[in-house]
Order: sequence, then structure tokens, then C-alpha cells
Amino acid sequence: MSALSDLLNEARGDLSVREVGRRVAKHGVGESTVIPYFNGKHGTPSEVTRAHYIERSSEAADRSA
Repeated sequence: MSALSDLLNEARGDLSVREVGRRVAKHGVGESTVIPYFNGKHGTPSEVTRAHYIERSSEAADRSA
């Protein structure tokens, strides 16, 4: 797994990968785009994709605190 995958899996908490995919789809990132980032089979994410992940990860961390 990549460091990004590890970070995303940690940040998703109890949510399934599919649930995360459904949620980010509301923000313009397709569910099928998300899954490889959780299992480590991804390439380099685009700027838009990185921005979405950073924003969502921050929100997840805020909910955990």
C-alpha cells in the first residue's frame, strides 16, 4: 500500500470504501476513481482529486476529534 492509501484508510474510520466513493461522487470524483486509492493500486492523483481527498480527510479528522 502507498502512504496515501494508508492515510485515506485511517481517515475513513468506520465508513466503507464504497460509502466514501458515494460521498465524494457528490463533489465530482467518481466512485470508481476512489477505490484504487484505498487499495494502493493508484497512479498519481490529479490536482482536483488531491484537493477533494485533502478536504474530506480534514472533515473526517474534525469529526473524530
